[in-house]
Amino acid sequence: MGYDTVINKYNGLKNKALYTQTFATVGKKFFNDNDLDIDDIGLYVFLVTRSRQSLENDGIGIVDRIDSLSIYKMVYRPQKLQGKYREIVGDIEERINRLEDHGFIERIVNTIGEQAIKIPQNDLDGGFAKLYAPGIKVILRNLTGKKMLRKLAVYAAFRTLIFEGSTGTFVIERAPMILSKMLGLSKVSMNNHLKWLRENYVLAYFKCKRASMNDSWKQYYSDIVQYDRLVINVKAQYDRGFIKEIIE
Repeated sequence: MGYDTVINKYNGLKNKALYTQTFATVGKKFFNDNDLDIDDIGLYVFLVTRSRQSLENDGIGIVDRIDSLSIYKMVYRPQKLQGKYREIVGDIEERINRLEDHGFIERIVNTIGEQAIKIPQNDLDGGFAKLYAPGIKVILRNLTGKKMLRKLAVYAAFRTLIFEGSTGTFVIERAPMILSKMLGLSKVSMNNHLKWLRENYVLAYFKCKRASMNDSWKQYYSDIVQYDRLVINVKAQYDRGFIKEIIE
């Protein structure tokens, strides 16, 4: 494909309402806990996306009417309870216990006697990632089970790399290497996750051939809601001769 075709591949998104102020947050310190695996992280992100701010609990996020079985039904969406569902529910229960033991969630009974989960998010002072609604909706609507949880974890980990200040970092290079280390996955596995996220327009992406012989090609990623910043960045590097060719 020629330069114009590749650099303009996201033009069709211009009329879509991607920009949004609707987002959830996950503390960056959360990803420093080496006892949590990708499925623990994905479950936590899922709970965060389901939570509401509770004035009764000083604005802390609350997930109402929730337990291991209801989480199973929401994540796996079975037509009926059968097969090894008890084993999966048991695994979810263990992960909830682990998240609670590490202080990331707290199981409570609300004022009308229903089970609920409180999400204190006391770690936001160390920086946090914004999880934007467009990407989250794509994952929740198109995936189930561990595929859903793992894509949520990868998206959340990716968002921790982005800083949205006045001198923000919106474009990420070497994403597979960085995220593989963060989540304890092989680079092959991470590339498969990222491939799904970009093919389903959760992330925007360019693969480019560098002018430098020491760095033959490089991948550039951004959140799909900030694809325009990625295009500007890659265009500028191409115009200045740092990028020789935009491959895809």
